[in-house]
Amino acid sequence: MGALCSALIVSTFIDFEFQIIPDEVTISGIFVALIAAFSYPSILAEPTRMAALLDSFLGVITGGGSIYLVGVLGKMAFKKDAMGGGDIKLMAMIGAFLGWKFALLVFFIAPFFGAFIGLILKLRKKIDVIPYGPYISLATIIVIFWGKKILNHLFVY
Repeated sequence: MGALCSALIVSTFIDFEFQIIPDEVTISGIFVALIAAFSYPSILAEPTRMAALLDSFLGVITGGGSIYLVGVLGKMAFKKDAMGGGDIKLMAMIGAFLGWKFALLVFFIAPFFGAFIGLILKLRKKIDVIPYGPYISLATIIVIFWGKKILNHLFVY
């Protein structure tokens, strides 16, 4: 998780400053995560290497795909780009490290932070575009520490 946290820190500060998330961080992070999942399946709490690799790969698809879909729907609704490509790759990288379940949890937590800060910036400074990567990163840190408890709480009957 050290590599993921490092990538999140780098992505956050670069996104705040330049409103981009470098491919050097996200694409290489995806490959590192896939290799780590195969090499150490216990990272994803999977019993076999192939199960961990599959969970990591599904995380790439789920994480990146969820944000991509939001971007497509946002572009249709607002007639302008609603999500950057860096955010898509960042979520794909997060999914590769955490697996598909936690990638979905990040996807649903991040908008709370982004919307809250976005509304404040819109009202106070009239800023229309905010970098979303930092809020994805914050949601990821929450999921790293409390994701299992959150999922257990949501799905215990």
